[in-house]
Amino acid sequence: MSLIKKVAPFIVMSGLMVAGNAVAQTQGTTVTFEALIRAASCDVSSTTEGSRIDWGTFTSADVASKNVGDKLGEDKTFNLELTNCSAALAADGTINLYARGNKSNFNAEMFANPTARSLAVKLLATSKNVLIVPNVETGLKLGTAIVQGGNATIPMTAGLYLTTGKVDRDELKVPVTFTVAYN
Repeated sequence: MSLIKKVAPFIVMSGLMVAGNAVAQTQGTTVTFEALIRAASCDVSSTTEGSRIDWGTFTSADVASKNVGDKLGEDKTFNLELTNCSAALAADGTINLYARGNKSNFNAEMFANPTARSLAVKLLATSKNVLIVPNVETGLKLGTAIVQGGNATIPMTAGLYLTTGKVDRDELKVPVTFTVAYN
């Protein structure tokens, strides 16, 4: 019996095992379940038109003279509107703002989509410009009381920043989900 006839069944079997593993690895999915229990919370909406902030288009020439960490365009301001608050909060109380979204691959304190190579958004809250870090609960003093069933406003500022050196093209599109809790 030739060597090929002796080895052929093992080659076929090993090929089937590798192919079977490859197929099995691509047929699954991951589901992430999340929930929180807090003493009190509010519904959150945004005053931005269509819940979208657009800095427009910059050309390579626009950013050629910029350095890493430089701001592009003007800051954009908007408010997070809190409504249907489930409990009262004194004016000197702390409300916790959580902003869920992708952090930049180049600056963990900014938001960016995973494929962004040079652009990221920095978020600041209240008139004191408290940095809102991706996926971290941040305590804020609003300076106004919240009544049960009432509402409040969190002033926000968004800045667009260059996070890496020279880039010919890039696209930033990062959703951020805001929630609040207190007490």
